[in-house]
Amino acid sequence: MKKTILAAAIAASVLGLAACTEEAKASGVTVYGSVEQRVEMTNGVWDVNSDDNFVGFEASEDLGNGASAYANISMDVASEDNSTATVRDSYVGVNFGSVDVRAGRQINFLDAADDATTDIFEGTSLTADGAARNDSAVRVTTEVSGVTIGGVVISDNSGAEEKTDAYQVMASAAVGPATVIGVYNKDKNANTDTKLVGASAAIADINVGGTYEIAANDDVTMTAVAAVSAGNNTFKAGIEDVENGAQTYVLEAVHNFSKSTSAYVNYSDNDVAGNDSTTMVGLRMNF
Repeated sequence: MKKTILAAAIAASVLGLAACTEEAKASGVTVYGSVEQRVEMTNGVWDVNSDDNFVGFEASEDLGNGASAYANISMDVASEDNSTATVRDSYVGVNFGSVDVRAGRQINFLDAADDATTDIFEGTSLTADGAARNDSAVRVTTEVSGVTIGGVVISDNSGAEEKTDAYQVMASAAVGPATVIGVYNKDKNANTDTKLVGASAAIADINVGGTYEIAANDDVTMTAVAAVSAGNNTFKAGIEDVENGAQTYVLEAVHNFSKSTSAYVNYSDNDVAGNDSTTMVGLRMNF
């Protein structure tokens, strides 16, 4: 009897989820996400871990006269703790064709520049300093003569500033086969600024990218990555050099079973004394 009741409950839950998904699709809402699991070894210790599990919903509406509204909300899911789910993105925006306005929790321009240049790895990756998701951010972007420019004001209530904690401005343009981007970041709480210049290019089956960052103390970080595609396989390599800091190296091989499912092997190391390399073997499915 108990097994029958349990089976009925599971069936009802599955049918309910399917109905919600179909209803979301019918109403113009897109469900998306990613599930990853990997085995990794650091300092001789093996562990089963995950890094980027999330689920989200996107919605859009045509407002007429070339304008549209959109919204995005998503959650990060920690597979190591069944009770943990945190907000990933939560923003709403209006696109007027030439001008886009977005407000809410979202990636900042440093993170967007990082995504467009050097953050190419499935496992351990190379990330620009300050690349993050920020709460209470208002972003405006537009395109002028082929150049995308934008500004974002951030007020995440994490510091002494009551209205604006930080702001960023950016510019991006295509230059021949390459895309070039620059970001200026001002932290008003610490009264410091940082800068980033990056570029990426694709030639045949080869993709390259790099960034040049100037920290608040004027230390320079240079990062370069490259990826070569060969059928269903992609081979990647990257190096990051931090002035007065460490050099980090990453090698990765990815096999794409399909457009959604891939497996990878990732190896990373740095020149910090006493640190051992990290090896990861993972499987990811996007939906």
